Amino acid sequence: MDQDAGPHALSLIICSDIQRKRPEQPATYTGVTNMLQVTGQPGQRGGMLSPVPRLRVEARFAAGLARGTFRFSLRVELESAGPRSLSSREVRLIDGRQEVRLAHGWELKRLPTGPIWFEALIDDAVVMRVPFMVEVVPPPLAEPQA
Repeated sequence: MDQDAGPHALSLIICSDIQRKRPEQPATYTGVTNMLQVTGQPGQRGGMLSPVPRLRVEARFAAGLARGTFRFSLRVELESAGPRSLSSREVRLIDGRQEVRLAHGWELKRLPTGPIWFEALIDDAVVMRVPFMVEVVPPPLAEPQA
């Protein structure tokens, strides 16, 4: 794949919701973030989360000058479980205005034991990698009762 010709990764967005009225219209992203704070005890890892945080992840690619069939993929990688495919699709690129979007809902059911990485791939080659941090914060202190 000639990297200058394309296709190109445009963005990898992690948020709480994606709204789009029609496929050709721009999306509205709510709660765009690169981290999540959960209540717990510092140092706690691997425990179940309640409520379960729900994330939406979208990768966008542009055709550029590339023509032909390419496999576009979105995956998540956790230190404790390795990489896992979230979405993948083969697309035949025939013109430079084409854009490919892969979106996937993802639930974080357990506290990770290490960093979380979201990756955008073209033909199994990682072209964009975005870290997502989970921070454990202690519960708020109860106010003394008078």
